[in-house]
Amino acid sequence: MLSETLQRMAQTLPFRSYSDDEQRWASVTAKFSERIHALADELLGSLPGDLTRRVMAESKREVLCSRKPTVSVAEFRLRPANGYYAKFNRRLPRPEDPHGFDATGLAVSLALCRGFAGQDSGTPPFVALDFEVWGAHERACFARLLRDHRYLIEMLVTRSGAALFTSCPFKNVEAAEYVSTFEELELYFANEVDPENQFALQCKFGRHARETDIKHSLQIGLALYDATMGYCLPQPQRERILEHGCFAARALGNGG
Repeated sequence: MLSETLQRMAQTLPFRSYSDDEQRWASVTAKFSERIHALADELLGSLPGDLTRRVMAESKREVLCSRKPTVSVAEFRLRPANGYYAKFNRRLPRPEDPHGFDATGLAVSLALCRGFAGQDSGTPPFVALDFEVWGAHERACFARLLRDHRYLIEMLVTRSGAALFTSCPFKNVEAAEYVSTFEELELYFANEVDPENQFALQCKFGRHARETDIKHSLQIGLALYDATMGYCLPQPQRERILEHGCFAARALGNGG
């Protein structure tokens, strides 16, 4: 399904000015939102139930479309269920609450992205898989999770194959050369303050990606989401991460 979807994306939205697509953007995003929803359902349905059962029970599933032409065309997102925000007396995030914030606290998302032209070359369409932390409470909780279980987080992050993205630049991260994603993550958390309280671990998959690789990275994204949720709850369940340390080791062995 992934290869066909990205091939169709390349045909529907070839490299050119985004303004050329204004008139048909709503119909294009509607079509591709159905495809990313189907792809996400297929991937989630193939994962072990002992991993997804709790995540799905504590989360809300959303399909989002960008309103104006941009790289991300349609997105499937898992974020905390509405009751999570009520427990902390916080507004629901957009788009459920039009007057809420974009920050969801935690999220795992799959976004269908169009190809785009760079200065020297072009990037073909791809799917972006993100584990995202965006909120002061959630960032502080992940920092504690990282402090308490450094080795397990290192194992999960390393085996995910993800890259680190932040909303703000950090001098110590930018100055680091030839470091792993986990080392970048540690450098990022050496900064006590992040004005945006946001970071993401992202994997990108093109049309020739193996389904097993996508599933593996999605499993780890969900494991990080679940473990962080355990730290974020009003009555924390900090032991969750121990389940996923075993999973990460097992997954690597099964994947060869």
